[in-house]
Amino acid sequence: MAGTLRFDNLSTGDQALVTCLLDTEYQHFESCSGGDKDFAIWLISADIKCRKRCGFGIFDFPDRRWRDLYDDGTRPREAVIELLADEGFPG
Repeated sequence: MAGTLRFDNLSTGDQALVTCLLDTEYQHFESCSGGDKDFAIWLISADIKCRKRCGFGIFDFPDRRWRDLYDDGTRPREAVIELLADEGFPG
């Protein structure tokens, strides 16, 4: 995905934060991303947005083609809005 949310474009501090998240609370996201840190950042962003909106994480819902959404250039916010609409949450 070109543009935003690229690991290499983050400040050193933000890279350290992402690495820490991937080593702890969001460890399973790195395995879900196949080791692609840019995709892992995208997943973390989507998960945080989802938790803020409804209290559930993105992996609390039925399987979704997250990689396809990422590869298509869908922003995490848009992916979460679509997910919640599909699951019957009010907009």
